[in-house]
Amino acid sequence: MDWADDNRIVNYIAKDPQSYLDLLFALQENSLSTLFSDRQKWSAKQLADIAGGSKYQPHLTDLLS
Repeated sequence: MDWADDNRIVNYIAKDPQSYLDLLFALQENSLSTLFSDRQKWSAKQLADIAGGSKYQPHLTDLLS
C-alpha cells in the first residue's frame, strides 16, 4: 500500500495477510542463507508459490534483485 494514501495499492506481493507473513519468513531465510550454508535458499518460483501463485512472481523477482 501507499503509506500516503491507504486506498492506493502500489504492488501486490501476497494474496492475504498469512501468505504475506509466510513470505516474510521465507525472505528472512533467504537472507540467512547467505550467512549459513546449511540453510535452504528459496527460488523466486518457490517464493511466488508461498505468496499465492505466479501472479506475484514479477514483484518478487524485482524485490530479490
